[in-house]
Amino acid sequence: MAGQATSERPPNGITKAHNARPSTFPRTSPVLEEPKAILPINVSENDAEFHHSWDGGSVYARIGKDEGRNHCRDTVMVFVDDRRVIAGVFDWYGEEVGKYFSEKTAETISSMCEEHFRSSKSTLTARQLLMKAIEKVRRICPASPSVSGGSAATIAVVSRSWIYNVASVGDSSVFEIGMQPRRLLKYDHYNMLDEGFRSGTEMKTVRKKAAGGSLECYLENRQTASSVIISHEAAVPESMIETAKGKLQKGGSLILTTEGIAKNLAIEISMRGIVADISGQRDMKSMIGGCRTSQEVGNAIFEEIGRRMMNGKEHFPLYVGAVCAPLRDDRAVLIIGRE
Repeated sequence: MAGQATSERPPNGITKAHNARPSTFPRTSPVLEEPKAILPINVSENDAEFHHSWDGGSVYARIGKDEGRNHCRDTVMVFVDDRRVIAGVFDWYGEEVGKYFSEKTAETISSMCEEHFRSSKSTLTARQLLMKAIEKVRRICPASPSVSGGSAATIAVVSRSWIYNVASVGDSSVFEIGMQPRRLLKYDHYNMLDEGFRSGTEMKTVRKKAAGGSLECYLENRQTASSVIISHEAAVPESMIETAKGKLQKGGSLILTTEGIAKNLAIEISMRGIVADISGQRDMKSMIGGCRTSQEVGNAIFEEIGRRMMNGKEHFPLYVGAVCAPLRDDRAVLIIGRE
C-alpha cells in the first residue's frame, strides 16, 4: 500500500484533509503510511475531502456544509493500515450536545483503532467498535438534561480480502454497488423520541410504512429521523444497532452516506401512482455510471446530489417512473472501492 499526504488548498477551494504519517506498527519493511482523518477539520468549511489509494483499492470521503448553516453537522472518520480500512459517517441534530456526541464518537473510534491495532492483529467488528465507542463517550459527555440532541452513526470495517461488516444506528445509509446495487440495512424506519426520553425513558423504535401510498401522502408523512446514539441518562438498546456483512467483488464499492444524500435519491412510482421503492439503489447505480475509482464515484454522487438540492421544486422527475423530492441538508459520502 502506498499513500500520498498533501495539505495544500487546490483552486476549487476543497480542503485536502490528508494527514498520513509514518506508521509505528511492528511489521516488515518497508514501513507503510497510516492515513487517518476526521472531517471536517473546521466545521465552518463548505467542502472538505480525503483520499488514499493502494494497489487494488482506495478510499475517498467528501463532506459539504449546506449554505444555510453556520456549522457542518456531518462528520466522517477514516483509518487505514495494511490490513483493513475502518471508516464511519456521523450526522448530529439538536443543540450543542448533538455536536459533542457526533465528534467525540468519531474521535473515540479513531483512537480505539490506533490503540487496539498497535497491540493486536485481530480486528474488532464494526458493531464492537460502535458499542465500545458509545459506552466511552457516554461516560465523558457533559450532563445536560435540559438540552436535547444526538447523532446517527454508521461504521464499516473492510479487510484487505474485501470482506466487510457494517454497524449502524440512525438514518445514515449504506450501499453495496456491484453487478447489482443493494441498499443494506433498513431504509424505511425512523426513531421517535417520546416526551419521557429526556427524563430517562428508553427510546421507541417505530417502523415506517413508506411504500404503498401516493407520492403526496408519502411526502406529507416523510419523517426526518431523530436518532440518538448516546445519552448521559440512557444506554442505546442493542436492538437499535443494525448490522450487515458481505464481500466486495472486483470493481465494486461500499458507499456510506448521511441523510443529506439518501433523502435526495429517487422515489420510484408504480403505474398506479403508488410509491413502490424508496431505496434509491438503482438511482445510485445510475448516478455512478462508468466511474472506476472511489474518488470518481464520490464526486459523481456529491455533485449530483448538490444539483438536486438546489432545484427549488417540491419534486421533479428523474427518469421514467421516478421522482426526486429534494431536501436541503449537509451531505457526506464515503467510498471504499475495490479496483
